[in-house]
Amino acid sequence: MRGLLLVTIGLLVASAGGCVIGASRRGDPPGEGGSSATGGAGGGGGEGGVGGETVPWTSGDASLVPVWHREMVCAGSSVAIRVHPLGIDGDQVVVGGHFNGSCAPFEGVPTPSDGPDPWLAAIALEDGATRWATHVVAPGTQRIQSLAVAGGLALAGDFDAPFALGGASLNPLPTSDVPPSSLFLGALDETGQASWAHAHDVNGLFAGVRVARAPNGDVVMVGDAHSPVDFGGGSLDADLFNSFVVRFAADGSHVHSGLIEPLGFDVEEVDDVVVDSLGRSWLAGRFVQQIDLGGGTLTASEEASYLAVLDDTGSFLHGLVVHAVGCRLDLRPLGEGALVAAVCSGALDFGAGPKGSEEVGGHVLRLAGDGALLWHDYLGESIGELHVDGDPSGGVVVAGTFADELLLGDERFASAGRKDAFLAELSASGEILAAQRFGGEYDDVIEDVRHLGEGRYLLGGAGLQEAESAAFDVYELALWARP
Repeated sequence: MRGLLLVTIGLLVASAGGCVIGASRRGDPPGEGGSSATGGAGGGGGEGGVGGETVPWTSGDASLVPVWHREMVCAGSSVAIRVHPLGIDGDQVVVGGHFNGSCAPFEGVPTPSDGPDPWLAAIALEDGATRWATHVVAPGTQRIQSLAVAGGLALAGDFDAPFALGGASLNPLPTSDVPPSSLFLGALDETGQASWAHAHDVNGLFAGVRVARAPNGDVVMVGDAHSPVDFGGGSLDADLFNSFVVRFAADGSHVHSGLIEPLGFDVEEVDDVVVDSLGRSWLAGRFVQQIDLGGGTLTASEEASYLAVLDDTGSFLHGLVVHAVGCRLDLRPLGEGALVAAVCSGALDFGAGPKGSEEVGGHVLRLAGDGALLWHDYLGESIGELHVDGDPSGGVVVAGTFADELLLGDERFASAGRKDAFLAELSASGEILAAQRFGGEYDDVIEDVRHLGEGRYLLGGAGLQEAESAAFDVYELALWARP
């Protein structure tokens, strides 16, 4: 493939140069230990075995080649967490997360941390050069849980000790938690200074916190609320089983906030949020029997997933019950509509009849602005992770991880190891145009994909170049393209 923000968080200081990304452990082959080193060049012809056969490191419509590759390495038993989606900001990508252990988020010697401590970087899309890279090692916990880029950077996460977000001082709010832990949300301008930053008490439980940014600079955040919380529009009477939706204007002022409430069993989770080109919020989550989305009620006979669209004032526009069990929906905006990637434990019914089997499988769907299903592709049973993105011309790319065998269009892939990665190019109508597998004898994982247009795709994960041994605690960023 071919192919901002100087961010200050706590004691973060911008550093020049660097690699990219944060650590993902790839599995050791049976009977062998892991290595912390990688080698070889991407797109090469290394071989791994499956069923007595040899499989090249890339196969299928192998017309995509790596343009550049960057990595971040953590040593020993360190853990590094990335947050996605990858934030495309003009001619660069913004990536970030938090780490705990001894990590070199970019170039240099690994930095010991008792963490979790945050890290951020901006990488040029053309050549993979680091525009800036920064991380902090400081007392307490500061975790970036989600980020979004659209004319500036929005960050959300949790913290339990005072720190500065882009020059704005934040303090954890008094709670019954020990230690106290609060939610932070902030927007930073292109100089790295905070346009605004907020701290909120949501009882120290932060599962499912996601943030999105609208074309006009508004910031939308969703997450779980387990006790009453006030985001500036009055107290929301949340209990153990509620989720919240809150929107702030570009200047940080409160626009709307509300709850998603279960009306059947006390089970409800929100998984994702994106904002389309009209400024509307698309929500995805899971529920049992019935939920109230603040003006719209959705009902199912058992466990199901849902999609809902809210306008820029938080009013419910329309929703859809997705009949599936154990299904997590990953959203990506595309014009006035949305793309959906789903990995489900059984068949998935988006209203046009079920597709899939009773086994875990992957699906990709495209929805119009009114929520109507345009197409639904079932990609097979062996998929364990799946991500999707599109470009304004209508092209779609889907990438993920599979084990054993995978049939994509006319291509049948056999894994060279326990888990391999794949990428498929789709037409605007969902037809598979080309597909490519890559990976060796170790676990190869795709954590996100971005469609950059003109046959260029940005991948985040582990195993994105040919390695001579298992990469231990490595996170990689790679640009692949048609030559």
